[in-house]
Amino acid sequence: MIKVGLFHETRAELIDGEIIEMSPMLEPHAQSLALLTYYLSVIFPMPEFSLRNQSPFFVGEGYRPEPDIAIVRRADLSPQIPPSSALLIVEVSDTTLRFDRNEKASLYARAGVEDYWILNLGDQVLEVRRAPRADETAKFGFSYGFLQTLAVGEGVSPLAAPDAFVQVGDLLAG
Repeated sequence: MIKVGLFHETRAELIDGEIIEMSPMLEPHAQSLALLTYYLSVIFPMPEFSLRNQSPFFVGEGYRPEPDIAIVRRADLSPQIPPSSALLIVEVSDTTLRFDRNEKASLYARAGVEDYWILNLGDQVLEVRRAPRADETAKFGFSYGFLQTLAVGEGVSPLAAPDAFVQVGDLLAG
């Protein structure tokens, strides 16, 4: 349907065989996405890495979430299909916090993404999820065993770049 233009200029994701229409991006989301892109591109430089903004991520047939940011090794990219592994996935969340915490977290854990962050704009915190595990109570059968919530003044190192450090306040617009 995308190839024939049915979703021209519509933000949508394929989750569990359903097309989920995404809300239009608000300015704080856009600004925080730009800040994340800047800081993460310094930590994960090309040509070894690819920083993918709002691009498809393959979790299985019927699933094509489009995370705000996915850090992928360039060696893992194919010109034919979206990547199915990522070193880090980040969602910037304002209107989709519940969805990002539940459905998307379960999908990314199912895909084996070791490092999943939610930049929670409403609460001005960064939620860091790690240690994916099987969990029959989760939407897609997987969840994260580790959750850390970081406020302005605190920071975190990506698992794939333990010598780098990102300040939460540097990622928040305003």
